[in-house]
This record gives sequence, C-alpha cells and structure tokens, in this order.
Amino acid sequence: MPLPVYMELYAKRGEVTDEGIRNLCVIGNCKSIRKLDLERCNKVTTKGIQLALDNLPQLRAFCHESLLEGLAEIAQSATDNKIDLPKYSLSTLYVVKETVYKSGSLQQSVLLCPNVTEVNLAIWREGLKDSELLSLLSLKQLYTIQVQHAIPEPLHRTEIRIDRGLTFDGVVPLLKKFGYTLKNLRLLDDFV
Repeated sequence: MPLPVYMELYAKRGEVTDEGIRNLCVIGNCKSIRKLDLERCNKVTTKGIQLALDNLPQLRAFCHESLLEGLAEIAQSATDNKIDLPKYSLSTLYVVKETVYKSGSLQQSVLLCPNVTEVNLAIWREGLKDSELLSLLSLKQLYTIQVQHAIPEPLHRTEIRIDRGLTFDGVVPLLKKFGYTLKNLRLLDDFV
C-alpha cells in the first residue's frame, strides 16, 4: 500500500531516530515533505540529518537542534575528501533554542544551502557573534531575518542575561545589503 503524500511533518519531542528517518525518506519514499520539524528529537544525529537532506529533494525547512552542526560536518567532510559541496534545497534556515552554536557553522551551512531566503535564529546559548552574521551576506536574497538571542541564567534565578557577542551592529551589514528587499526583520529579547 503506498504511503500518503506528506507536505509537512511535525514530530517535536518525539522518539524519532536515524533509522526512523531512513525508513521515512529512503525506504518509505516520502519525497514530497517540504517542512520537517524534529525539534527536541534527541535520538536524531548528524547521520539522520544528512539522510533527510539527501533524500528529501522538496525539503525547504528543517528544524532540529543539530542542523547547523550536521551541515557543518557535511561541509567539512566534503572539503576533507576534496569533493564538491552538496547543495540542499532549504529556503528557510531555523536555528532553534537548544542549538549549541559552534563558530563557523552558520557560514558552512550557508555554503550548502545557497537558496535560503529566511533565517530564524533563536540562540539561547553563548557562541553566536556579530562576525558570524556576516556569512549571511553570501546569500543572493534574504527576505526574513529573525534573531532571538538571550541566555537564561541558572534555574534558581529568573533573569535572562544577554550575550553581548551579538549586537545590532552585527545586523547593520545585512540591512545595507538586503534592506530594500527585506520583508521582515525581528530582533527579540532585549537585543542590543
């Protein structure tokens, strides 16, 4: 019996694994998925992320805490093996709150996803700096930029500390390049 055609699949906080991804998009042949939300699916690794990216040609948006790390590893592997960088169909880049940001991973992600026109950064940990945002300048078009950046203090405190590594100054070059075509700019949570 053929599988139904899915355009969007939400499995937040689910028990999805790399094997589940393989069964869905390789064996199950669900090639029509355009949005895949696996936020807080902690059993999905870089292997599962690459399986989804390689086998879902219609995929435009993918939410997972390890997406940037996965894209960076794919780029590094291609570079190490002296092969062409793969190009993925993502048009929206989601960096969700639980992402542990590693320096350079946004730049490597943009190299693999040159058709991104919407960037949603919800970084709640240290690591993302103004200089990292400059990697978005390599994109041809950018219509949406959303940045939510704060670091929650330990559980016994209710304050949120802003990481001063990311400031409005980091957004200025993006505004200079994309300002006339930008449709949505959102800077949230005491952005300075």
